[in-house]
Amino acid sequence: EPLLDADAFYDAGEGGCAGPALGEINAILEALSPGQALEVRSEDATGRENFRAYCRLKGFSIEREVEHPEGDRLLVRR
Repeated sequence: EPLLDADAFYDAGEGGCAGPALGEINAILEALSPGQALEVRSEDATGRENFRAYCRLKGFSIEREVEHPEGDRLLVRR
């Protein structure tokens, strides 16, 4: 369930933002218009760290990170 004000939502769950999920997240971000945002829910701290690096590489900005008992949230702006 989304918590942040975003244009799209992706639930990466326990697997986090790595592997196949990263490809799915990338496809969503690429489909968004510049300035739109994606909320990503992730329970995997290591995957989130790698995801931050991926966003820097691709030029996406992580505007918010919210700790949540049911999975931390990241708001990524295209």
